[in-house]
Amino acid sequence: MPNGINMRNQLSVNNLSKKFYKKSSFFAKSFSSVDALCNVTMKIDSTKIYGLVGESGSGKTTIAKILVGLIPPDEGEVSFNDEVLIGKHFCKRQGGTLPFQLVFQNPFTSLNPRFSIYQILSEGLVNKGIKGKEIDERIGNILKEINLPADSVYKYPHELSGGERQRIALARSLIVEPEVLILDEPLSSLDVSVQSSILLLIEELVKSRSLIVLFISHDLAVVRHIADYVFVIREGSLVEEGECDSIFEKPQQPYTKKLLNAALYHN
Repeated sequence: MPNGINMRNQLSVNNLSKKFYKKSSFFAKSFSSVDALCNVTMKIDSTKIYGLVGESGSGKTTIAKILVGLIPPDEGEVSFNDEVLIGKHFCKRQGGTLPFQLVFQNPFTSLNPRFSIYQILSEGLVNKGIKGKEIDERIGNILKEINLPADSVYKYPHELSGGERQRIALARSLIVEPEVLILDEPLSSLDVSVQSSILLLIEELVKSRSLIVLFISHDLAVVRHIADYVFVIREGSLVEEGECDSIFEKPQQPYTKKLLNAALYHN
């Protein structure tokens, strides 16, 4: 069963900074640095769905990777309910995992093609020390929750459609009962005809589980539909934030206006 979330739960991102280094050429001995994030601060709780928008390369995915412990920040920290879980070269894992889960953009590449759906869904449970019939029960429950038949457990990712794979990616994240769900462009690799059904599923899951949610996307129409509060990021820095209607109807920053105008032109 989903774990009930106290409405006071809060995810805090405090002054995150991250640099990446690269050679100017194959033969170069020196490295140049790129500021992926610059003092990013966000407060996120379970009373709203939060959107994070920006152009490609603006730092959205870097934030997501730091939140789930895939890469460390150079400076700053991430706390949950005032407990610091991630800091500079520091990641405090509880029971082998953080209370955060990430759903990647492309489920075809994020799901192990050698694993059956049963293996994919059970892996996180095994890592948490869950065994036997409880695994089968949880897998059965999550398949019902994402509207896939029970016999899906015998299939492999290549045997599923794109929409079905994304449902499995959602199930893999949710089956370990996270308290924070980060969705990194979860619709962008799907056909337009499938996107609406996955978006509806995400809304249902978020509501039924009372999750803290960060929805990352470059698709402003989707963000406006699903988000209550929006962060706008540019070149690693947050440039504007506010209630969704305020951001879309009365943007204050030139960059936000540029994003909205580009989206309007594209549509």
